[in-house]
Amino acid sequence: MLRIRRYRLFLIFASITIVALYQFTSITSWEKASSISVESLKGFGGLEPEKPVQDNAKPDGEGKPAQPDPNAPIQQKPPQEEQKEEQSDPSKEGQPKQEAPPPPVQVASSTAAPAPVPVSSTKSSPLPAFTPGTPPDRDPSIQLDEINHEQGKGRFEVPTLPTNYPPIHWKKLPEHFPVKPESIIPLPTGQPKTIPKVQFDFQEESPSEKTDREGKLASIKEAFTHAWAGYKEKAWLHDELSPVSGENRDPFCAWGATLVDSLDTLWMMDLRPEFDEAVEALTKIDFTTSKRNDIPLFETTIRYLGGLLGAYDISGAQNRTILDKAVELAEVLMGAFDTPNRMPQMYYNWKPTFASQPHRAGARVVLAEIGSLSVEFTRLAQITKEQKYYDAIARITNAFEAWQKNTILPGMWPISVDTSGCAKEPYSKPKTQQPIAGVVDVADPKEKVPKKEGSAGSELDSFFAGGAPSSGNNRIKGWDENTAPSQTDKKDSHGIAKPVVKRQLDEVREAATDPSIPEGSIVVRSAVTGEGIPGEMHCKPQGLSAPQGSTRGKFTLGGQSDSIYEYLPKEYLLLGGLTDQYRTMYVDAIEVVKKDLLYRPMNPKNQDILFSGTLTAGGGLPSAALRKSLNAEGTHLTCFAGGMLALGAKIFNRPEDLELGAKLTDGCVWAYESTQTGIMPEGFTTLPCEDRSYCPWNETAYYDALDPWMDSRERQREQRDRDIEEAKLPILDSSGFEHSEANEGNTMVKRQSQSAEVDLTASTSDNKQGSSLQGASEVVEKKASDDQSSTAPKDSGSSQGDNKSEEDKKKEEEKKKEEAKKKEEEERKKADEKKKADDKKKEEEKKKADDKKKEEEKKKQDATKATSTVAPAFTPPPPPTHDEYVKSRIKDERLPPGFVNIASTKYILRPEAIESVFVLYRITGDEHWRKVGWSMFTAIQQHTRTDLGNSAIDDVTKEHPEQLDEMESFWLAETLKYFYLLFSDPSHVSLDDYVLNTEAHPLKRPQPTQGQR
Repeated sequence: MLRIRRYRLFLIFASITIVALYQFTSITSWEKASSISVESLKGFGGLEPEKPVQDNAKPDGEGKPAQPDPNAPIQQKPPQEEQKEEQSDPSKEGQPKQEAPPPPVQVASSTAAPAPVPVSSTKSSPLPAFTPGTPPDRDPSIQLDEINHEQGKGRFEVPTLPTNYPPIHWKKLPEHFPVKPESIIPLPTGQPKTIPKVQFDFQEESPSEKTDREGKLASIKEAFTHAWAGYKEKAWLHDELSPVSGENRDPFCAWGATLVDSLDTLWMMDLRPEFDEAVEALTKIDFTTSKRNDIPLFETTIRYLGGLLGAYDISGAQNRTILDKAVELAEVLMGAFDTPNRMPQMYYNWKPTFASQPHRAGARVVLAEIGSLSVEFTRLAQITKEQKYYDAIARITNAFEAWQKNTILPGMWPISVDTSGCAKEPYSKPKTQQPIAGVVDVADPKEKVPKKEGSAGSELDSFFAGGAPSSGNNRIKGWDENTAPSQTDKKDSHGIAKPVVKRQLDEVREAATDPSIPEGSIVVRSAVTGEGIPGEMHCKPQGLSAPQGSTRGKFTLGGQSDSIYEYLPKEYLLLGGLTDQYRTMYVDAIEVVKKDLLYRPMNPKNQDILFSGTLTAGGGLPSAALRKSLNAEGTHLTCFAGGMLALGAKIFNRPEDLELGAKLTDGCVWAYESTQTGIMPEGFTTLPCEDRSYCPWNETAYYDALDPWMDSRERQREQRDRDIEEAKLPILDSSGFEHSEANEGNTMVKRQSQSAEVDLTASTSDNKQGSSLQGASEVVEKKASDDQSSTAPKDSGSSQGDNKSEEDKKKEEEKKKEEAKKKEEEERKKADEKKKADDKKKEEEKKKADDKKKEEEKKKQDATKATSTVAPAFTPPPPPTHDEYVKSRIKDERLPPGFVNIASTKYILRPEAIESVFVLYRITGDEHWRKVGWSMFTAIQQHTRTDLGNSAIDDVTKEHPEQLDEMESFWLAETLKYFYLLFSDPSHVSLDDYVLNTEAHPLKRPQPTQGQR
């Protein structure tokens, strides 16, 4: 016992240590590289970090940096070669730009074998060789990570690293899952088809109309130049400007998002000096490094890649600097597609530590993000003639097409998608257990493990320390004594080497080659018994699907879905109509939208407008009947839908959809006109009409929608009234006490004290009555005792007592007893009479007191009824009536007529409403759209303009909303661009010549031969 106490502290510490070790070693996912641990990447796989470029560097011995030849073809150099700058040809200086198109762009072919990565040590070997053309997900030596949900944020700011940290650069590594050259999906070929004309045949405007239009156009241009000057002064080369404080933000990899996003707008507004300056600044942006660990693929594609391609096309397809940067960025982004099913990782961890390992796509990704990459990569493939860019997005489209008719709501896709290609199923052990190549068997801890020759530790210890087992089934396929440094030399933030495999007691994660398990599966197996862990799952290949376990899904044209539907008709246009795939997918989706999502909101002016809501569909079980529930919401993001339907109506010859598109756009205009500021809120709900063709304003129905708990409150009110009536309780004043004009004190306490005094009086009366009876009895008994004492015989020694006879003595005693008894009865009668008299007197007094009290209480109640309207303190206050509740809510929430709820009152400078207004004007030529567009612009300018630009605001229902100090890049890239194009000449950036991506970047459409249009 003494020894146990002595070592008690040691035992406690040892127990804690064991638990901690168990927790750390049971982690089932590979640890990602730390964003701060730059030193840990040195020597990783032979990749040395790039040295920072000094401002005073002099390449090739010259006094100024060398300039690239604008006519030189684009070459993607192997990562191990030194990057060399080409000198510009002196003979060409000062010559005008050539009008002829640049020579064909040469990009590293996707079929060429990547150059091997150099190694930094003779004790290590390069990554296992991957033969180009090997079908994806077919190499059994690859150990896949555990399938995790997609993680990441589109907008995510990280602190800037100290300048003394050398930057880490992306490197082009061998692909784990390359596509066979013969399997690459090429661009459709042939002469573009004749597609119906999109734009209206505008007539020449009058001089007065032109003057008015150009004046408004100048105001819009001034708003752009004002915000651009603020960005240039305070946030140049940063992603965004904070327009109130003058600070800067970098939520999109710090690659100058506003600059790149605004390039084509500068050109459209004829701001040539500003455009040239911005293009020159592009050379300072390095897309191969970022302070973010991940690259948001969707945001980067639509803002950066789309911005570069749009600027290249709108400026005449001549600027090689812009195209070079587009290809540089695209090569980085292509690494995200290196997965078994070629579905991209939407948040691509680009650093070599992570990128060198094989990965799957996410098991829960946003629909719009995975489905909105097509037009940018397609246009890049058309410009560069490099088919791998189109192949990347064509596989996504094919996967969505295969799934479209098999979703919970056939025709549309839910907002969350499992893109991993991995369906988990229970693993069952085959009847005959065969040795599995490539499996690491951890020995039974109870058995003695032989030591490795020449080593002080066991073979198992050597393996977990980063080495490789020497023989037997303990060898991983592809490993030798010189283990690949790219998988073993990982270090933590302190520079300490980490093992490639994590210990999990007697379990390890393996890549199985068992015939009973699908290739590419992930299995956890006991090394001792060789059996699968009960309940563990393995991976069965599958296409796109809803996240595992989902039996319900949300379907919408709004946030998280919008641009996948928007890109279907736009991709059709960009491909020249050479494939009907996108047309078919669009029509199938729109038919479901028209049937299940569109609704007419009830409004006071009975305007025939539409919104697109969010539908929840599904059942409790997969086999249950489909249940649908529509949320009658309106969101600013969904306002693009009007323009989409109008565009689809023209190019697919669906005239009925043009009317629907106009009604959807008018719905957003109505939302703008309804608020205090004249600006539409981010999100709200309305009251849907039962019949879209006839829907008169019904204030009763509207009030009922505003008060969903009306019946419950009425029941509470009725119950409260019944309780008061049954108890017959006094009505109290606002302080909760009985009202009294003559007494300002706590009268309720006094009333309670008076009641207590009455009770005390009654109790005292009862006590006195009992005491009288007891006292009379005691007096009689005492007198009798005294008489007996006085008549007691004297001492036997007295001679006089002896003279009386015994008989005389007895008679005398009896006589005395009778007298005493008689006297006792007389006194008892007197006591009873006295008690009755006292009781009668007390009853009379009590009656008088009660009568007086009742009279006082009645007076108090009468006075209270005349002055008090508040419920008693011991009951809740009366609930407001239906009318009171609704009017109070409308006032407190500042609800415009027709709005049932405003989920988000903000406005963040969004473009979707003016986008549809612009498209409707270009298609219909109706001046109504210019009129409402100008009202929208003036309202936005009035409430968002700052000294440096324009700011998002917190509440559009306020008369004076607060500015949030945020100006996203789409304010200059989209919102002001659409306002400008609305009032520009209709031939400027014609919709028959360009396709605008979801960030409003103009991409050149292929033109049919003359006479076809």
